[in-house]
Amino acid sequence: MIALVDTGFLYALFDAGDAQHRDAVQTLQTPGLEPLLPDTVIVELAYLLQARLGHARMRFYLKRSYWNSQHGLRHVVDFALR
Repeated sequence: MIALVDTGFLYALFDAGDAQHRDAVQTLQTPGLEPLLPDTVIVELAYLLQARLGHARMRFYLKRSYWNSQHGLRHVVDFALR
């Protein structure tokens, strides 16, 4: 099943204090799920990380994540769950 990932969903993965964090983590464990990440989500996510978690966390995330088709969403998700 293909699922389009929005900013709120991805943000919830990064912020363990987010009300939807547990649901987001459980959703990603759905067998056969193929999450797709639109490019526009990247910019919005960077803004939310900075506004809510601080500039250092946003920079850390952007430096350590790869936003290209070679790595895809799986890498982004794996990083968010660390």
